[in-house]
Amino acid sequence: MQTLDRCLLSMIQPVGSVGTNIWSDRGTWPCDIAATYFGKVRMPCDGGHMSGIRLANMCGMFTPGHVPHWIQMSRATEDRENSPKPCRFVEVRQDGTIVIEVDSQELYLWNHEPDRLAEVAARTGRGIEFQSRWGLLWLPSGSGRHAFSVTRSLSNHVPCPSKPQVGSLDELLRDAGGFTVFANEL
Repeated sequence: MQTLDRCLLSMIQPVGSVGTNIWSDRGTWPCDIAATYFGKVRMPCDGGHMSGIRLANMCGMFTPGHVPHWIQMSRATEDRENSPKPCRFVEVRQDGTIVIEVDSQELYLWNHEPDRLAEVAARTGRGIEFQSRWGLLWLPSGSGRHAFSVTRSLSNHVPCPSKPQVGSLDELLRDAGGFTVFANEL
């Protein structure tokens, strides 16, 4: 569960804001730093990224194939009846199509970040899992695993918006597939 917490923490963004930095009373820090207790911040010694791969595109869409919602990932990790199945990564295409093999059957999926997914898959190679019930492709990392939301609808997916979605919570649920807000904003 600790790995999931780290993954979820990195995905939480306020609605209407897609940034690459974290602001604190100690200044502005790159998004991929490791925050610790007592206000201390750890960064990689070489000044690079903590994960070794580029940051996720937080497009603000939580519809299938875009940003996995933290509730979706939480429920997926707790679901014992619909566990992820091991799969073999076949290829990623520039149009966002991802081809995997599950139980000797090729599946064609779509994700809004095909280049990033290919980068992660190239680094991991093995241990890739597909959780069909939750529409998640799990790829291992050095500190846990990456979650990519996928859809089987190759022709009927929603492209990333050019700017973050705004509106009432009902509109965000309908148009963006969900939302994440701080409790004090409700």
